[in-house]
Amino acid sequence: MTLCIAPQCSKPDNSDDSVFCQTCGSELLLEGRYRVTKLIGQGGFGKTYEVREVARTTGTSNSGIPKVLKVLTDQQPKAVELFTREAQVLSQLHHPGIPHVDTDGHFIFWPRDSQTALHCLIMEKVEGLDLCGYMQQRQFRPISEQLALEWLTQIMIILNEVHAQQFFHRDIKPSNIMLRPDGQLVLIDFGAVRAVTQTYMEKQGAQRVTGIHSMGFTPSEQMNGQAVMQSDFFALGRTFVYLLTGKEPTDSSMYDPYNDQCRWQALATHISPPFANLVDDLMARLPKDRPANTQMILQRLRDLDQDLEQSRQQTEVSQAPSPSPLPYPSTPPVSPPQPPPFPSSNVPPTDIQVPSEPPPDYAQPPQFTSSSSPQVSSGLPSTDIQTPSYSDPLSQPPLSSPPAKALEEANQQIKRAWIAGLVSAIITLIAALAEVEDSNSLWIAVLLIAGFTFGIYKKIRACAVLMLAYWILSTLSAVLGPDDGATKVFALGFGGVFIYFFSQGVRGTFTHHRLTHTQ
Repeated sequence: MTLCIAPQCSKPDNSDDSVFCQTCGSELLLEGRYRVTKLIGQGGFGKTYEVREVARTTGTSNSGIPKVLKVLTDQQPKAVELFTREAQVLSQLHHPGIPHVDTDGHFIFWPRDSQTALHCLIMEKVEGLDLCGYMQQRQFRPISEQLALEWLTQIMIILNEVHAQQFFHRDIKPSNIMLRPDGQLVLIDFGAVRAVTQTYMEKQGAQRVTGIHSMGFTPSEQMNGQAVMQSDFFALGRTFVYLLTGKEPTDSSMYDPYNDQCRWQALATHISPPFANLVDDLMARLPKDRPANTQMILQRLRDLDQDLEQSRQQTEVSQAPSPSPLPYPSTPPVSPPQPPPFPSSNVPPTDIQVPSEPPPDYAQPPQFTSSSSPQVSSGLPSTDIQTPSYSDPLSQPPLSSPPAKALEEANQQIKRAWIAGLVSAIITLIAALAEVEDSNSLWIAVLLIAGFTFGIYKKIRACAVLMLAYWILSTLSAVLGPDDGATKVFALGFGGVFIYFFSQGVRGTFTHHRLTHTQ
């Protein structure tokens, strides 16, 4: 069946054999190549039909691609302008997430005996349903963070293509995003698209730009006729609030009218803070507070994807069941079986004699070692065919590797000791430069402490022991010396602190040597 698209036609149904409508006489084979087969939607501005393209011998033939026909019935100049702009923009954009329109897809159709022409647009038919219908089908259950990340990345790649051509959409919302059966999102309804040109900027300054408003999804600057590319980001952020909460952005449970803010995160506790922050940045009140361009958003989405993947891998590792150990040789029974009776020695000799072997030991099971094959019972005669040797990986001693925790603690003790030595060397150097009494001995002390400190840094045990001994003797000398009580108390406290650190160094160097030299 072929339908007539003339508005005044009372009986639009016609047979496929007809070229002209049997009722009104209007042409049925549009542009000599399209037959209208079914009405699939209509609104205040026009109608949408499903069409079939006949085969062609010239030009570009896309007869195998499902297509739709949009017919503009509203002949207001602004409606015609938006309709024509959509046709021009779609013919310049080429992306799987944007409906394809041929360069000759826009044409004008004249019905029979009519003084009014119809603007027509042939475009690729997008199979699937829009995201409003998708949410209704799932009873407004919020989508997962992984799906939101996938969808937001797809839309940003589409917007990157649109913005790269100096266009911006101006009407992003769930009903203008289609979901194909294969999971690919498609951005539709490009009638509100504007190009960033000098003419547009002049119209914007003169407040002569057509307003496109979608309640809850349109930013304030666009409502004031001052839309910018970042206005698309705001609408996209509000779209994902709807998908992540299952509620309209202006729902009273999350919209704050006094501050004009959408406090949605409490209704989407399954979303991680980094992803929630990205959505909030997209719908910041001021355009300057939103991301500057699509590339910045795509980079943040790539970082989020890597973080989610790492978190998922860690979860899988932590939840993976531990492998069951290989079976060990069975333990011997409590009461070992008695060996079978051996033939008595009074058996008459023959030419073929069984070699004399000691009886097998049935009291112990076969023993497995890492360097030999299982021990075969000695009661069997030796043959040219021997049991192949193998080793049990569980019975092999583990490779000598120092315990990580103990080795780390030893390194920390060594580090504290050589830092303390460095501090004491600096203090002694300052005292020597100040030329206090007996400065020559101070210079010697500087050299000793510096040498011992370098040795501790190199994890030399002898240097750690000598440093500890040096400080113990120095502290005792100061305490037992002729100085007054206050000086002795200070020397004891000061020396005690460094003695503590150097004793830790001794322990650390010895522990490090033991762990790293154990076979």
